[in-house]
Parts: sequence; C-alpha cells; structure tokens
Amino acid sequence: MLHFFIISILALIIQSPMQCSVLITGDPQAPADASFSVPIGAYAYSNTTHLLYVALGQATTGDVAPFNLSVTNAISTAFTPLLNNATLTVDNVKAQPNPLLGQPIQLMTLVGMNPAVVATTDTTKLYLLWLNNDGTQIFTRVMQDAENPPQPGNIIAMAGSIPPSEFDTSGVLRSGMTIFSAVAKQNTPFGTVGGGIAKTILAFDSANEETRKFILDQPTGTTAPLDVLSPVIRIGPDPVQMLGSTPILHVSDQLKTLFVGLPVIGNTINPQDGVQTVLRSDTTLAGAVVLNPLVDPALFTGTNGDAIIAVQGPGVIAATLKLQTMRTSTGLWYLVIVGGSGPNIATISQNVFAMPIITNSGALANVNAQPITIFKSEGPSLVVRRDFVVAPESLSDLYSSTSIPAIVGTQPLPAPATDLHVVGDTVFASTLNPTTNAPGIWYSQAIFTTNGTIIAWTPWRLAGGFGTGIGFFELDDFSGNFWGGLSTNGTVNTVLRTLWSLASPLSQVVTQYLHNQGGVQGLIDTPRLTPASDGNAQIALTVATGLHQVCMVQGDDNSSGIITPRTTFEPTFASSNGSLNNFSGSAAALDFSGGALNSIGTIVTAAIVNDGTYGWIVVGGTQGIAVLARPDGTGWPFATGPGELFSELTPDMQWHIIDVQSVNIPFSFIRKLIFDSGNLYILGMNILARLPASAATFASNAQPHASLLATPVALNLPLSATFADLFVLHHFALLATSAGLLRVGNNQAIDLATTPDQLQWTPVTIPYSTGSVTQIFPIGPVARTNTPDTFDGNLYILDASVTHLQARIYRFVLAYQGAVSATTLQIFPDDIITNTPAFFLNIGDYRNFLTTDGAILALSRSRYEQHFTFLEIVNPLWHTWPLGYRSTLMVIRGAQHVIQSDQASRIGHMIRNFASGAWLVPLDIGLITNN
Repeated sequence: MLHFFIISILALIIQSPMQCSVLITGDPQAPADASFSVPIGAYAYSNTTHLLYVALGQATTGDVAPFNLSVTNAISTAFTPLLNNATLTVDNVKAQPNPLLGQPIQLMTLVGMNPAVVATTDTTKLYLLWLNNDGTQIFTRVMQDAENPPQPGNIIAMAGSIPPSEFDTSGVLRSGMTIFSAVAKQNTPFGTVGGGIAKTILAFDSANEETRKFILDQPTGTTAPLDVLSPVIRIGPDPVQMLGSTPILHVSDQLKTLFVGLPVIGNTINPQDGVQTVLRSDTTLAGAVVLNPLVDPALFTGTNGDAIIAVQGPGVIAATLKLQTMRTSTGLWYLVIVGGSGPNIATISQNVFAMPIITNSGALANVNAQPITIFKSEGPSLVVRRDFVVAPESLSDLYSSTSIPAIVGTQPLPAPATDLHVVGDTVFASTLNPTTNAPGIWYSQAIFTTNGTIIAWTPWRLAGGFGTGIGFFELDDFSGNFWGGLSTNGTVNTVLRTLWSLASPLSQVVTQYLHNQGGVQGLIDTPRLTPASDGNAQIALTVATGLHQVCMVQGDDNSSGIITPRTTFEPTFASSNGSLNNFSGSAAALDFSGGALNSIGTIVTAAIVNDGTYGWIVVGGTQGIAVLARPDGTGWPFATGPGELFSELTPDMQWHIIDVQSVNIPFSFIRKLIFDSGNLYILGMNILARLPASAATFASNAQPHASLLATPVALNLPLSATFADLFVLHHFALLATSAGLLRVGNNQAIDLATTPDQLQWTPVTIPYSTGSVTQIFPIGPVARTNTPDTFDGNLYILDASVTHLQARIYRFVLAYQGAVSATTLQIFPDDIITNTPAFFLNIGDYRNFLTTDGAILALSRSRYEQHFTFLEIVNPLWHTWPLGYRSTLMVIRGAQHVIQSDQASRIGHMIRNFASGAWLVPLDIGLITNN
C-alpha cells in the first residue's frame, strides 16, 4: 500500500502543482509557518522504515503535551503524537502515569523502530518506548557510571543497536535491543573520572522466571571507563589535557561495532604525545563494552604523526564531531567523520574525511594493501562482498589529513557542519551560516579505482536547501525527498519536506516560456566560477531549450554579497527575433525565439564555450547549430562570464547559424554539444565533428571548417548505426552508438586529429551487452592535485535496447594521465562470479536515461505504447544485496515512480541544479524540480 500511495500522491502533485516543499504540521498551537510551538530537542530517522521521529525540547501542557514525541512518514504531511495516553504500562506495571507526557526531551536514538529518549528533567534515566501490537509500553533504567561502586550518572549521548537475540551465559534471553550511552559522573562534565560508555539491553527479567517479563538491564561491570586518564585515548606516556564534553556514538550492526567520537586536547609538553579521537567496541550481546583505538599507538614512533583520527603534537587540538560508516557500492567499509586536527573546533568542524576500516574489527585498514573478494562458499562462486583485512604496519599505511582519497569534497565545507549523513556512495553535510554561500545541504560522491577503493571525491555541491539554516536533515532515498529541520537563531521549530513539483520559481519561469513550444527538450546547467574557466559562466546558468526557443536563466543571486539560490526571476527579457535588440543589460531570465532559431528546428542541446578571451552559448537542434554572438563573432568577456543579470550581454548580439563547411554530411539531428580544451564537439545522429572556439568561427558571415572525426561508415559500423552520446576529456573521447561503445585509440588525440582514421577508434568490450549503448554518465572526473593533466573519474554506461526490452548499467574507471592508453578506461569488476566481469545493475525493461548522485539512482522512460511517462528511483535496498546478486536480480522491482504523467510524451535527462541543488527534470509539459 505504501508504494501505491507514493505513486498516486506524487502523480497528483505533478498534475496540480501548488508548492515546491511541504510543511509537516505538528502540535495545534504551532504558528501557521511552523511545525511546533516550542523548539525540537532531538530527532531520529529510520532508513529501513523511512520514519522521522522528533522530540520537543521544552516542557508542554494541554494539547501540545502528546507531541513531545511524535513521528511522520514519507508521504504524510503531519506528525502523529506518540504520547497520547495519560496512562500506560511502565516497567511491566499497567495503568501508570505516562512519565514522558509533556516532558522536555534532549536525547533520542532508535532501537529498530522503537525510540529511546532522555528527558531534560532527569538525565540519569533512560526511557525505551516499545511500540508493539499490544500498545506502547515504556521501559526505564537509571544508568550507572563507571565509579566503583557505580552511581547514577548523567546520559549525554546514545546510539541504538539490534544484534541478533541470544541467551547469555546464565540462560537469560537478550532481545537484541541494545542502547549504548555515554554516561558522565553526575553533575560533572564528561571526561571527568567516573564517566564512561555504558550498555543497556532489553532482556527477560531473570528474577521473575514465571512471568518472563522484559526489563531494561544494565549488566554489572558493562560501563567502560572513559576519561582524561584513560590510556586508550592517548598516544605516548602522558594523559591528555582535556576530553570534550560532547562524545558522538554510532553503531554499525553489520560491522558489529560501536564507534565513539571525541574532541580531545593533547598534553602540552611532550612532542611524542598525541590523542585518539575515535574508539571502538564490539556490540555483540554477551560482551561488555571494551574500548579500543582504531589506530595502534605503537605506529607513532616519531613526532607530529597524522592519521586524521590519531594525531601527535604538543597541545594538539583534535576532534571527531560527527561520525558515520559507509558501505560503498563496491562492497567496502569506510569510516566518515567531521573532524581531524586544527587550530580550533570551528575550523575542524568544516573538514570531512573518509578512511577504510577492517571489516571484522572496525580498526583502520592498511591503505596500501589490496582488499580481498569474498565468494559464496556453496554452489556457483557468486561474489558476496569485498573486505579490507590487512592492518597497517606503519603510519605510511594510513591516510593523513592531506591524502586526496581521504578528503571528502576535495576541500573543507564552506562553514561548520551541523549534520552529517552517508547514503550509498555519497556523503551529505549541512551548514548554517557560510560567509560566501547560502546555508544548505552539500554532497560529495566517491570515485573508485579498479580494486573498489576510493581514489578521490567529487567537489562539494549543493544538494538542496530551504532558504535558511539547516539544523538537521535526512534524505529519504525511497522517494528522493529531503526532510529539513529549519534553524532560526540556533533553534528548530519547523520541518519541511521537498516535493517533485512544477511550482518552484525556476520551473515556473522555464515552463512559462517553453510550455507551448513542445516543453523542455534540452537542459544544461553550469556552476558559478571565478574566473569563468572550463567554458562555464561565472554566474550559475541554466539553459532550457525547445522548439525554435532558448531560455537562459541566472540561478543564483549575489546582490547581498552572499550567494543564494534565486527565488524570483524578475525582470525578464523576451525576444521574438532571436536578438538582444533593446536589451537594457539587466534580466534574471532571457527568452529567445525567432530569427536564426527558427531555422534549426527542435533545439535539444547547448554548450557554453570560450577561447580565453570571449565566451559564447551554442545550441543544437534537429536542423543545425547556432551561436549567440555579435556580428564580428565576439561574445561576452571570458573574465566576467555573462555577468550578473546578464549585464555583459549587449544589444548587438543575436543568434545566427554556424554555417560549417568542408563536411559533406549535413549538421542535423544534433544529439550533443561538448566544449573541452578550446574546442566545440558536435555530435549528430551520424556525425562527430570538431570546431575551434573563436570569434572567427562564430562571426555571422563565417564559413568555418570542421574536422570530421567519426561517421558510422568511417567506423565500419552498420549503415543503420546511429550515435547516441559522447564524453570528451582532453585527448580522450568515448562514443556511444547503437552498435556499441568505442574509444579513441592508444596514443591518439581527439583534439588534434583531423580525420576518423587518425583516431583509431577502438571498440570497448561490454560483457552481455544488448549491442546498443544509449548514455554515458560521468562521475567527476576530478584533477589530481599537483599532477598536471591527470584526472580520475567513473563512467556509468547505460546499455539499452527497445528491441530487446532490456537495459543494464555498467561501470568504468577513468584514469587519464595526459595520453590515451590501455589503462585510461577499464571496466569495473562488477563480477557475478569469480573473475567474470558483468554489468553493475540489471534494470530489466528499457529505460531512456539514468542519473545518480551516489545516493539515489533514477531512471526515466518516455511514453511508450500504453505506458505513461515516468521517472523512477531504484529501490535503495539494492545497496545491501551481495555484489554478485545485483547482476542477477532486476533492481526495478520495488522502484518508486516519483514522477508519472499521462500528459507528458517525453522525459529528458534529470540533472542537478548548481545554484540550488534541486533536481531538474525536463518534460514536454514543463520543468519539474525537487528542492
């Protein structure tokens, strides 16, 4: 039923758009624009049930009190209170006063779908709400510290776990519901002697064998001491100077490991001293909490050692402020943290790092050792997973804070992180108050090498925002929607959820111009860069195209000195003769029709190009290509880009046809335009050519000469073969055709060749291929630091055939090192069985386009016979499947149609908007966004 409602509601929203995000309503006394009348004190999210729980941080009464703990789901627009009953069963005693009704809650974690909370009024007591068919029960436990004898202690952090149920050595059944707590000696900060990490288990009451009632049990001796004197947090002989009062607890049930993140200040005297900021403990039910470092302190044999979470130096300030674990799509485990070392906590909180961990221990792995592949022991040798198994032997076997594979986002966040989440291959982090960019949610995606390890990360990009600071967020990877807790002056009262909608300002301005001209047929998006390098505009620019029409929109706003997503697109400028005649030099959106655009048919692609002096926009359609330029071919100044509100565009600019000569094949049915290294590459249905970007090329009376690089005949393909997609990086190029995938030959150069035979086009082997490659989707590539003309990236290849009713996704590793060689492009070993390369994911039926940010994988298909146009998100459970099974099972089973329309005939390639982080989906009925 849940699947049906998601499809139905989202389809309705698209057909009758009213808003681009929805307020999740809460208590009845809340203001109209807020969820709750008092601030939220804690929240928790279940990735398996897609439920968001929130707890209020202030005491309440009356009709607000039941909402001090409430829950919502992925399709609801309201929070449901969980504290409705004035009386309930508490510690197996029925009809007791509800101890949490109206109580302020400051901590919460989930044990499965059961919330465990701590009230502000008594931080020594732990409450577990057991939500079952018999109604809500509450179990309580006063937590004991690490004193001898133990005393009640203050709970300051928690993490839930559900290891398998088992009987302990005395025959008592342990349910598997486990809560780990950081407990401070009462009325003292954490770090004072007496504090530690405790373990509480929901178990049968051994004192009442006949009733067999469950109780919350803290077995004697299970609180592990953790304070400034603990040897486990130091490197060298001397105690640390200070242990921070805000530890972070995170449990990975798959790894059976509890991770504890700490802020620590080291001893100020001995340069060989240092600190450990992450500890680990086994989470199996039978064992007590035993804390161990992730890095063996014996590896630090000198001074100033740096292993990110273990750092040497007198008085060093180091911290792990947020902590998550990542199981990559390649089957390997990583620890992801906000932290490291630095001059102060504010600086440290902008750094995000990822480090490989040994699967069976949770310790940091040897980064110079190869991971191993685990196969199914019985039957066919199916690939199950990959593991890091080798421990480091020296500090050189660990990443430091300058190691490129460890630096998520390639650089620090623009402001301190307020929240951190890992979904799939992607790290998301939110910020509150950057000085140069709007607050929002940022993401960075892992790039893999051929052994499955992370070799680099994509730069931080906006994934979304709600126009204000983000106190907390969650991504529902089932629907692609974000939840956001909006922060005002450090408090969160409001929760919003994004929608797939035609109602965003960007959707409305684009749809307004293009709706009556076949909708959006092409879409590109470029980031704000200074200077306008790599062919991109300095402003964040979105270009939407349609029948005889081009719409250019500045997506960001710098009027306040802080770059924010634009919320209004006024003023606008509309031209019906394909020129900027009468343009005043100030418009948030430009709409062009008429003139030369009438001669190039349905416009499906565009590119921003430059020659280092000028910049241009070039568009391609079914009947040719055109450029926006002055009569002499000059464009806007390269150094400024088009300028704020297109101020660098002048009234003498107009669209005119690029009348290419020397190629005997007409430039028609253009599929894609790409700019790279000073050249414009033109991909048609049966032609690939190159033009130099220059004023001479783009002058209105010019007849430029193009270099013909490929035709089906020249590549010895069948006469019926067509070209579908193209990827270019300096000398390297990859060409997708209906007859397979081809790359530039070894030691050849796409930017220098003048004929197809010079490129020695080489077929790329794709096992189990349908024979037709329809899309190349790049991740990155990113340049290697201090290594000129060297790039790392991954390429997702969509192999799809309407005839065969089949689609599969393959992954390739791109390692470009200045020249094309046999190792520039290698298929990633997504093996089904031992040493048998195969496809990454089996989609099943035909799909037009794929898009992924590493967290969600979206597929789309235009209207086909009786089937509606749709965009679907692959069921996120595929992340948990054994590696070999991904190729044998169809991942579209359980996929969610987040867009489904009986009005649209065509859907294009979904892209992410640089200015706002929104997903943009072009259809012939308009532009749908999610932000």
